[in-house]
Amino acid sequence: MTGVKKILGLLGHQINYSLSPLMHNTAAEHLGLDYYYTLFNVNSPDDLPAVFDGMRALGIAGFNVTIPYKEKVIRYLDQLSPAAAEVQAVNTVINQDGTLIGDNTDIEGFFEPIQSYKQSIKGHAVAIFGSGGVTRAAIESLKTHFEPGAIHLFVRNLTKGEELRNDIKRRSKYLNLEVHYSDEPESLTLLRSCQLIINATPIGTLSTRHGAHDKPDCIIPLESNVWTPSHIAYDLVYNPPMTPFLMEAQKHGATIVSGLEMLIAQGQRSFKLWTGHDMPVDVVREALQKKLAELAEENGSK
Repeated sequence: MTGVKKILGLLGHQINYSLSPLMHNTAAEHLGLDYYYTLFNVNSPDDLPAVFDGMRALGIAGFNVTIPYKEKVIRYLDQLSPAAAEVQAVNTVINQDGTLIGDNTDIEGFFEPIQSYKQSIKGHAVAIFGSGGVTRAAIESLKTHFEPGAIHLFVRNLTKGEELRNDIKRRSKYLNLEVHYSDEPESLTLLRSCQLIINATPIGTLSTRHGAHDKPDCIIPLESNVWTPSHIAYDLVYNPPMTPFLMEAQKHGATIVSGLEMLIAQGQRSFKLWTGHDMPVDVVREALQKKLAELAEENGSK
């Protein structure tokens, strides 16, 4: 180690809750790499031009992008990877000698934790709650790896949901994609027919004194009459690892998948793009699980 660290980070809004710094700094320290990962809290999209000027001027080595900027940052980048161009969402930026390249590791990060259920999902309907950048990545991953019979998007903002559907259909010709208002009474009946139900919203994120998202864009199903043992519930929220969404699904015998595994899966791909090194996944998982247990204990004592 030289003592001069290359800076990495996470760009988003209200992100003090994020465990990405712990994940990447644990990996870098374990491998003896001169990298330091921090948070870039950006209050408004209006600040993005200045933020990107600063990233270039300071020589930031790379950064992740999260809510609500995964789509908004594209105009400020020099290049997009094929994956990012396909989904029109960026979660990873690499600074290559002053050229900022946008990539998307959410697509494969989403796939890895549920790849063992591929045959169970193939040909069946899938439900996704949410319409943001991670939803775009989830749809691309499902289309590429699982060949579902249909994808149903549940949103509160129908205009935004329909814009997302139309954009995806225009780009990929995936026709079995429908948008529904999440409060519709008919939603429960439709959900029961879906093999995989995904929460791609911030709903369920542990609220701490550091702040968390409090403006969800839809309502997710907690009703007991939705779930059966044949369902798979996949929550992209990782803090806490066991959300109300997953608890309700598990209570009724459904298979559950925590967002912690997606956090690690997409993170290890970003880490490789920035550093050229493989993330020590077992070391990172242990550190994250320890921190999540501490946060759960703190939250329970309040």
